[in-house]
Amino acid sequence: MVFHVGVSHYTLFVYDDIKKEATNFVLKAFAEDLSTIDLMYEEIKSKAIGELGCACFSMFPASNDFRKKLVQAGLDFGFKKVQILDYRSELYIRAIFQSKYKPKNGDVIWIFQGDQCHVWKKENNTAKYYYGGIFQDFIDEKDLEKFKIDTKLNELPDIILSNIKFEDGYLENFAPHAQNFSYSNQIINSSAVSIKTQIMAGVSDVLDLDANAVVDYFFLKIGNKNDVLMGKNLPFTQSMRSKLEEGENILEIKFSNHTENIELPTCIDFFITLKLRVLI
Repeated sequence: MVFHVGVSHYTLFVYDDIKKEATNFVLKAFAEDLSTIDLMYEEIKSKAIGELGCACFSMFPASNDFRKKLVQAGLDFGFKKVQILDYRSELYIRAIFQSKYKPKNGDVIWIFQGDQCHVWKKENNTAKYYYGGIFQDFIDEKDLEKFKIDTKLNELPDIILSNIKFEDGYLENFAPHAQNFSYSNQIINSSAVSIKTQIMAGVSDVLDLDANAVVDYFFLKIGNKNDVLMGKNLPFTQSMRSKLEEGENILEIKFSNHTENIELPTCIDFFITLKLRVLI
């Protein structure tokens, strides 16, 4: 018997690989800082008594130090794999699971969440993130057509998932060949983190639902030079070359919730490669 564990804020999901079902618990010691990570794992082990498999966490934005300790502590406590699920991937897995649809390679998937829409395409058996945008007020057909072009795919969706109500026939007229599904944001026993742990463990029933990890957004800044990167699939690599002015010796990497500064060597012509990956 192997237990795979998912944590979404103060809810703990424990999936039993023999019974093929998840049980949820209220997690009292949800980690909000470095000092409470071990306490959280101790409570998790008290609920998942047996062999530990994979663990997945849906967390508020956290520093790299917090993420690294969360992953390493999980491995030290006996989990085989530990991963943090970003909110875009969590939304994708939650919505596509509720639809009961198994996406195929080549499928373009639009997910409406309130006034936002996120676009994915399944490639090489995993959904890849392409675009996210916000609609203002009423969404008309011209908005949808422009959004389609902005995705860079310029393809009509094959699957539309929505948690908002559209007028009857509205989406069907725009994308007549698309299948339309609704989903809920409420936490259910088969939540995204629980499904992701099963994907990590190789459970065949859910492997079709996997999605790339996505970094939210970050800025690279040297002096007055800025490069803004948003919604990038991981792993991610980008290189940049720059001429440095006098006094430009600090590279700022600003994420959504914290900033990291790197002191640069003394030079005039500067070349840097930034690599981001999923911690497992």
